[in-house]
Order: sequence, then structure tokens, then C-alpha cells
Amino acid sequence: MTAERAAGTTGAAGADGGELADATLGANPSPERSRMRLLGSRRGVGLAAVAALLLLLTAPSCLGAIGHWLVVSDELAPAEAIFVHAGRVPFRAIEAARIYNDGFAPEVWLADIAPTMESAALARLGIERHESWFYNKKVLEAMGVPSEAIRRLDQPVLNTYDEIQSVVGELQRLGARRVILVTSMQHTRRVRAVWRALADDQVSAIVRPTRRDSFDPDGWWRNTTDIKAVFVELVGLVNVGLGFPLRPEQ
Repeated sequence: MTAERAAGTTGAAGADGGELADATLGANPSPERSRMRLLGSRRGVGLAAVAALLLLLTAPSCLGAIGHWLVVSDELAPAEAIFVHAGRVPFRAIEAARIYNDGFAPEVWLADIAPTMESAALARLGIERHESWFYNKKVLEAMGVPSEAIRRLDQPVLNTYDEIQSVVGELQRLGARRVILVTSMQHTRRVRAVWRALADDQVSAIVRPTRRDSFDPDGWWRNTTDIKAVFVELVGLVNVGLGFPLRPEQ
């Protein structure tokens, strides 16, 4: 998904410091304990993002630290599937294809983008619009991923929150336990935060950033594209911490 639309969700996945606790495959906690842990995790993410915004305004020397804080990467391990977050075509799909070709998962999942006002307006004009899943599928196939190993999930999505819900639901439906989430560098912490807010302990996620990425953690404040991306991610993390009060346009 585009960074703009993803901001409405977080609203998946992040790593050290103020990050949320890892989703594990351990025993199921009590409902009250789970609720308290979720509230604590959300509060921690929200406070960390607010602190990052304050540092951004008061301490320019901390700008690089903010850029690196947004980028997280989990160690790869075998999983049931690789999920490509929508947006930033073709780089997320390229990374997913590399992971697939390295043998870490038998399938690659793509998000089914829900109709938007823009796509509806184009359709009324008789203009066909292809969403990112269409191009991601072409990229995956061009990099050697068999078409039968590529699957578009059924649940239409608008943002990161919807994507994580869709992936969690599919894992539960299949009785699967682990997925690899591939997204852009600056989006990784928020992806992990949304995962931890929405997923239970029966499923886990490995969050991986793209290796080919235009985002510069050491100098993101020097161009408008990266500045916009950082603000979107920080606002999204605050949204996670507050329990997702902000939702995307329909």
C-alpha cells in the first residue's frame, strides 16, 4: 500500500527500544493478562512515537537515530508463506521473490486492494486500473516464482491494519503458524507494531525490509519523499498506541 493510505492504520512489523513484545508460539495467556499486555504494548509504542516527534522538533542531531529506529529486521526462518505488503512496486515483490527462491516458504501472498474513489472514478470513465497486486504478481513470476505459488488473499484491504488482519485470518484458517512480512525499510517497525496489536500467540511474524530501498535512515530529512514517509510512520505508530482511532478513507 502507499505510505499515505497506510497511515490510516497505524495502521504490520518493529524491533528494539520502545518496540512491542514479540509474538511467539508459546502458551495462551489468560484474557485479562492478554488485555493488559496489549494495552501496555500500545502505550509503549505510542509514547515512543510521540518522543520521536518531539526529538524531531527539538534535537536535529537525533534525526538519524529516528530514521534507524524505524527500520527493523528479524532473522529469517522457515514459514508457511511470505506476504508482500502493497505499495512500492517492484521492490517489495523483488525481496519476497528472493526469500522464496532461498527456500524459506512455499507460497507468496498478495493483498487484494479494496476499491477506492479513484478506481471507481476511472471505471466510470472506462479506464482499467491495475492495483499493486497485479504488478507484484508479474514481478514475482519474472523472478522465477511459479504462478501456482502466488496467491491473492480474499479479504479486500485499504491499509496496513487491514493487511495484517487478512494475513492473521488466513493463517488461522489454514492452521499455519508463521509468516514472513516483506515491506519497505521505514514501514517495518509499524508493521511489527500492528502485528503485535492484532495477532494472538498462536501465530508469529518475521518482518523483513527490502534490500533495494530509496529510504535513507541517515539523511531522510534531506528530501521531501523521505520526510513524508517518516511523518506517516510516526503518526501511524501513535495511532497504534492509541488503539487505532484513525481509519482510512473509504
